[in-house]
Amino acid sequence: MDCRIASACLGGFKSECREGYIGPLCDSCDGSMRYIKNGNECAKCPAEGQSLAVSALFMFVSFIYLVWFIKAIRTSNSYFVAQMYMKDEHAKWRAELQITQGMYIRLLTTYMQIITLINTFNINVSEVFDFTAD
Repeated sequence: MDCRIASACLGGFKSECREGYIGPLCDSCDGSMRYIKNGNECAKCPAEGQSLAVSALFMFVSFIYLVWFIKAIRTSNSYFVAQMYMKDEHAKWRAELQITQGMYIRLLTTYMQIITLINTFNINVSEVFDFTAD
């Protein structure tokens, strides 16, 4: 039986694996040596400090986006209520502008959620939309 990842094996079944690979067919990454899957290959994990910094930055940006999103939705809702119950034309114009902005915020959030799901489940989008039959 041949290895699925040709560059991972030094031989056939039960052969030695290259550094970073383990298993009967050298099919898995060696977590004890800090290797992770990167596409079809195993790659060395980044340094702990680098991973921590990227995670902290991501959490900070997510928090700022969440605060901005909540503020924008609250403003949009208050302008919508003002539009419904006030006869002021300026308030109506601002309400329409805020409603449009709220729509774009919701679209951006939905887009980000879809991209996150695609990355989480390693979905190959080109295979999903490939309608050609063999």
